[in-house]
Amino acid sequence: MAVSKWPNIGTVLKMHARNFPDKLGCQDKYKSWTFKQWNERACRLANALASMGVGCQDKVAMIAYNRVEWMEFYAACAKGGQVAVPVLFRLAPPEIE
Repeated sequence: MAVSKWPNIGTVLKMHARNFPDKLGCQDKYKSWTFKQWNERACRLANALASMGVGCQDKVAMIAYNRVEWMEFYAACAKGGQVAVPVLFRLAPPEIE
């Protein structure tokens, strides 16, 4: 796999976690994470996906309400090389298939 000269969200998050660990990284109506917390969560999720056998360029779908966990999902997929596939929670089951 070729390495891009452009950073992805996983790389940018890692740099921000190193340089600004205690600054607000992301938030929603109910919770907030510093850059360090966000990076740690994204790394754990990326490792969990890898341990389940999800490989580079595999598609990973997530269906959820609009929450801060979406940012964790995107960063984890970027760190692990997976393709994030967001699924709108308002879709009916036949539309999701």
